[in-house]
Amino acid sequence: MFAFVLGGAYLYQHDQVLQAEGARDDAAVQVTTLEGRLAELAPYQDLADRLDARDATLAAAMAEEVSFAATLNDLAEALPDSASLESLSVDLADSGEPGEGDIHFGRSVADLSFSGYSVDRYTPGVEGVLVDLEGVDPMFDVYLSVASEDDPDGAEPTTSFNARSSLDDDARTHRYADGLPVEVRP
Repeated sequence: MFAFVLGGAYLYQHDQVLQAEGARDDAAVQVTTLEGRLAELAPYQDLADRLDARDATLAAAMAEEVSFAATLNDLAEALPDSASLESLSVDLADSGEPGEGDIHFGRSVADLSFSGYSVDRYTPGVEGVLVDLEGVDPMFDVYLSVASEDDPDGAEPTTSFNARSSLDDDARTHRYADGLPVEVRP
């Protein structure tokens, strides 16, 4: 009887080993098949890697881009009808941090210098211009350098002014931060 039980246990275990070997052989065939498919897809992975590298280069190159068109549009919309700008100059700020002892009211990506005039005199004219420009989103630290009343012969009196401002990081376009848009990818 013991031999019969021992023989049954042997046959059961032998069957389990055969099933495990069959599962192993099936898995080996599946691994071989998947490795073949992976080898077929390798050129596509290389292409994807090159696209990712190109996107990273593009994002790095465009990271510092400032949208002056948007800034000029914002200035035009904010400027009251009673005032006009006569000149505007832009100095891109270096990406370094301010030095010790520098007065710094925020991180500036560009500094604007502008001159213009208002037909509404200093108050409310020039004062209103400064308040309106301070409300433009990327602009901060708007301040008046000089203002003078002009009273030309036979013309309407005006107040000329020179002012400065800085642009913060909101002036950046952030274009291509995620690479080229899908619709223009090759």
